Amino acid sequence: MHITAPRQVPWVEVEIESSGPISRITLGGKQISCQNDLAHPSPNGYFRTIQYWVPPAQGFDLTIEAAAIGEIRAIVRNYAYGLPQIPGFTYDMRPADRMPLGREFLPKNRTDTVLVSKTFAFEQQK
Repeated sequence: MHITAPRQVPWVEVEIESSGPISRITLGGKQISCQNDLAHPSPNGYFRTIQYWVPPAQGFDLTIEAAAIGEIRAIVRNYAYGLPQIPGFTYDMRPADRMPLGREFLPKNRTDTVLVSKTFAFEQQK
């Protein structure tokens, strides 16, 4: 699959879930290590989370290969700094002398990091 972000983002996170062992992951032309613990898979199957920092504006390719027939899900998350402009909604902008607080989506944390997520499900046919 080819992954692009609607605007330049600081990082993209891809979470890969598979019902069977993952045999190969290639991200942006580079092979990613995908050691599978065959004796002790997680209760939900096999998974990997990969972060691609400063992805190219034209996007990147992701290839996932599994050793067995089953389902593979890829959850793609784009993170961006700065809240979107929403008609009828106003908020205080982050002061220029403050850096963004990334990845901390806890109830008491105030952040202007925006997360956009999309899930893709692939089922291998026999």
